[in-house]
Amino acid sequence: MLRIRRFLGWGRAATVAGFAVVAVAFSAGTILPVGHVGLKLLAMAVAVGWCTAQITDPREAVAVTAVGAICTAVLLARTCTVPPGQVVGDLVLVGLAAFLGRGQRWLRESMATPPADWLD
Repeated sequence: MLRIRRFLGWGRAATVAGFAVVAVAFSAGTILPVGHVGLKLLAMAVAVGWCTAQITDPREAVAVTAVGAICTAVLLARTCTVPPGQVVGDLVLVGLAAFLGRGQRWLRESMATPPADWLD
């Protein structure tokens, strides 16, 4: 695992977040009823948004978003009768959740450090 992490450049947070997104995908596929696209999509969007808000490196957040998008596409294709064109449209919601998660992270970091002119 250490060699894979060095090769990919992933940190521990991105690895845990990737596993968390995959776990949510498996849970949504098994627990939620078959055919409920909205519930499964909401679960994946919340998981991806929360995980990207916790990760500090933007490259790792993109990687976790990609893992979330792949898991969402497989989840919807396997457990729901969704045409392929609609799956691509549904992935926009996962991307929007990741974008909002990164925005929340950016706002949290900007509020933690005061601007330089406040120190005078």
